[in-house]
Amino acid sequence: MICPVTAVSSLGRTRRHSFDWSVLLNRVVIFNMILVCLSVVGFAYYIAGVNAVASGEYNISIERTKIIKLTESQGLLTAKKSATEDPVAAMAFAQAQHLVEAKDIVYVFENSSVALKQ
Repeated sequence: MICPVTAVSSLGRTRRHSFDWSVLLNRVVIFNMILVCLSVVGFAYYIAGVNAVASGEYNISIERTKIIKLTESQGLLTAKKSATEDPVAAMAFAQAQHLVEAKDIVYVFENSSVALKQ
């Protein structure tokens, strides 16, 4: 058979414990609290510095990647430009289209009425 157990408390024996604030005035406790605060501030400063360095390195790697892509793009554009500036290819295209050489082209562009028919 199982007997139920009940807890009985008497109000007369209850003691209230209050914190003794004079303990905080001890030099060792004050010194330890200052050390703990300095440690927390130092750790926060360290974490902030590490994050700043990591962020800077990440930005540098992104910029290096951009430079590599732009260098490749510049190389492709330079190759295309040199292919379009080939004088032999330009002459072959002009002859195939029955084009004639324009002389004194600056005069034609400065005087727009030169090519007008009357």
